[in-house]
Amino acid sequence: VAWMQALARVANVALTPMELARWAHRVEVVHFGEPGGHMDHVASALGGVHRIHSDWHVSRLDALEEGVWVVVDSGEPKDTRGHLTRCKAARQALVNAHGGQWVDPKVLEGWTVLSPDEQVLWKTTWTNAQLEETAAKAWTDVPALADLMAQHHEALRDGLGLSTERLERLGKAAKAAGAWGWKVVGSGGGGCALAWCPRDRAQAVH
Repeated sequence: VAWMQALARVANVALTPMELARWAHRVEVVHFGEPGGHMDHVASALGGVHRIHSDWHVSRLDALEEGVWVVVDSGEPKDTRGHLTRCKAARQALVNAHGGQWVDPKVLEGWTVLSPDEQVLWKTTWTNAQLEETAAKAWTDVPALADLMAQHHEALRDGLGLSTERLERLGKAAKAAGAWGWKVVGSGGGGCALAWCPRDRAQAVH
């Protein structure tokens, strides 16, 4: 995003934040056929806190005034591209084979023909979407949001295999030190997580 902004300024081209995000995504992901999405580009170009949807629709959320966010680096090497490819390709193939749209698994036609792994993948994808929508409505409710973070982490861990033993230990330690919420972020398989905690517990959680 920063590089595209620099090129635009050198060329004396004025880009809106969303145009900048779209160009950055185009040159990094689309051009090279990479498996990543566009959340990073939108977040970097727009700043602030937003709900970012798959169709590029974006809605701003107020910054949370409660607590402190602690970014956790597990120090573990990870296969970012591999995880993104595995999760994205498998889910795209699954949804395309069954109507092309994610629906409540309870009403999905042909549910019984899905393999156990496909059922887990479908349930996880559906659950993640429902958790995001619920979290946006409960955005200022600390206990509710912390619980939703935990549910989302569990879905990413158990449904997509994106957590590790070290991340789980770090999460338990953060919660024991007073963190309200905890979840893996990014492509998973190591890498980073977030802990959300009261300001007076930030150092202990860190």
